[in-house]
Amino acid sequence: MSYDANRITELLAQLQNSSAFQNTVTPNPSSQTPAQQPENTDIGASANHTSPAAHSSTTTPQASSSPSIFELLSRLNPDAAPSGLTELPLPSPVPKSSQQDATTDPSPVSGAPPALNLRYMTVQQALPHISKLVQRAEFRDKIKRMQDRQNLLEQSLYSDQQEVLTRHEERVGYARNRATIIGVPLSDKENEELASQLAADLKKFHQGRLLVAWDAQRTKQQKEMEALGVPCMFVTSEQAALQRQQKVLRILLESINESEDME
Repeated sequence: MSYDANRITELLAQLQNSSAFQNTVTPNPSSQTPAQQPENTDIGASANHTSPAAHSSTTTPQASSSPSIFELLSRLNPDAAPSGLTELPLPSPVPKSSQQDATTDPSPVSGAPPALNLRYMTVQQALPHISKLVQRAEFRDKIKRMQDRQNLLEQSLYSDQQEVLTRHEERVGYARNRATIIGVPLSDKENEELASQLAADLKKFHQGRLLVAWDAQRTKQQKEMEALGVPCMFVTSEQAALQRQQKVLRILLESINESEDME
């Protein structure tokens, strides 16, 4: 910290002339000797020149130069800090809550809400995403190709099922021709056996051919549509999720058809 020499000089003169200083320095007025010359109030001058009394060997050992500001202050205030030192203010105690806040992690800044998971959106939440997807021609072309593959599979399964029905009709026709030849109509037991044979053939076809092919096709479509970003689409066999996928798929196909009609 820098000091103003002129200001210090003025303060020094005021302190020397004050009655509080005179009472502190010379508590007994009778023992005080009058000053032989006026005190030099220039700190710079007192540092470079000595008073005539300093050259006399008979005078009492008394400092001829003006006392420093720190000496004067120490006389007036015994509890003052030593000369040349400045007491630093003690740091104010930190509140306990502030200490806890400094040690704990800062709370995350609230930003944009986290994005919804496409898999678990509701149908209502999926509508804006579907609207954006159907605007892309590339997306519509991929969905159309998926439709074409599904149509081919459905035609193939239908054809295989028709073969099962055709074999059943052939068995029924053979049994009736035989009954006609021998002149005895088909009995109820024979009709039940034919019906049971048809049911067994259809069950075998459904479980061994149709359902297997359909499940494979559904899984493939679920993967492809999830990769395309279609909401609610992922590989699953859970009934509620499948129903939601069917609704989304129906809306998707209708939106594609409407988009094509507008073009």
